Amino acid sequence: MRVVWVANCLGIGGADRFMLEMVRWLSMYGVTTEKILSTAEINNDVWGSDALHSVLSGIPKGVQVVSHTSDSNHIEDLSQLGIIFEDCADNVIFRHLPAYPVPGTDRPIVLSWCTPVDWVVRRIGEFYPWIDIVQNCDESAIERARNISPVVDAFCVTSKAIASDLEDLMKPIYYLPNCYSSRVTPYKNPHLSLEIRRHLGIEEDAIVFLFMSRMVHEKNPAYMVRLVNTINERTNMKAYGLFVGSRPVGKTPTEVYYMTSCSKYRERFLFLDHVERIWEILAVADMMVLVSDFEGLPLSVLEALYSGVPCLVSDLPYVSDLQDFGIDLLVVPRRSNPEGDFPRVLEYLSQYARSGKQERNSRIVASYFSPQVISSELHKIMLQVLVKYKDQGIRFKKPTPERPLKHPLPDSLLER
Repeated sequence: MRVVWVANCLGIGGADRFMLEMVRWLSMYGVTTEKILSTAEINNDVWGSDALHSVLSGIPKGVQVVSHTSDSNHIEDLSQLGIIFEDCADNVIFRHLPAYPVPGTDRPIVLSWCTPVDWVVRRIGEFYPWIDIVQNCDESAIERARNISPVVDAFCVTSKAIASDLEDLMKPIYYLPNCYSSRVTPYKNPHLSLEIRRHLGIEEDAIVFLFMSRMVHEKNPAYMVRLVNTINERTNMKAYGLFVGSRPVGKTPTEVYYMTSCSKYRERFLFLDHVERIWEILAVADMMVLVSDFEGLPLSVLEALYSGVPCLVSDLPYVSDLQDFGIDLLVVPRRSNPEGDFPRVLEYLSQYARSGKQERNSRIVASYFSPQVISSELHKIMLQVLVKYKDQGIRFKKPTPERPLKHPLPDSLLER
């Protein structure tokens, strides 16, 4: 079985980690990943991050990576890393998809983690079996899924709430949650925690809150700044805020830097950008904070739970999915007030480890959200999609004046 990944991100964060885990684990089922096609431009924000180089180094040999950039200064550098460049996103798709299949041949499946531009998806859907993995649980994702439903063979959703919203489309819908990455370990190491704390200048008895995601508005990183300030101001405890993740240039990072620089406790806020040795950061953390506006199913939360770190999250649909599995989380409303939440946070932390929640959460995540489990489920879905169309020939459609084919095909391959 052959697979091509189409994504609108490269070197950004969780989406890449999920894709790389699936590439590795699907290979054990005989699935060959031929190409990774990124419709997102590699600009200064991405090029300057260690995350991009981390992703590229994790791609197995033989997998072709194609992207585009408008900055010619990066082309030579990135070409040395093995990336093929085009001048625009549509060329990335149409010039680098596998050769059009013919009846009786092995048909590639095209997978998308974050759906690219709708018209691109429609074009791909004319020629290939297509599985769309809808990521974010918000209105735009649902609308996007509806727009491309005529050419999508199946939907994989990371939230059961989205599944119920798409039932009327009469297409197969599979619940396929994310998985934690192979870069984490199941339990916190107290000796490692002490060592890393000393390296970062954090006291042994301090409380460390961790924000491990992209610093963008919808992730609400400012919540953790206000929470840390409140605990330091109103209690005798020492609280630290540790920010880990890519920092795109924009309004949100500027606001967060300003808030921390103006704080009386500014020395207790640390910014580490991209970190490859995630297990070391999780060993330091006392609580993961991700009170975001919307999420699909964040990998950072799964990784924290697997490592025994409690999580403070907002009341998004994925939370009820995790609670259905028996996972315990501290949940607050979206855009909640940290000044009012902090007593609950401290109480939850005080009883988390001794209540047995730490071990139970880690065990549940290992059972249901491991790369092995999720890749096995994805492989089953892919087989079902291929079997469904095995005897139906190629779904080539005749071009029309309104929708001419970018690459004309022989009449013999078009539907009569």
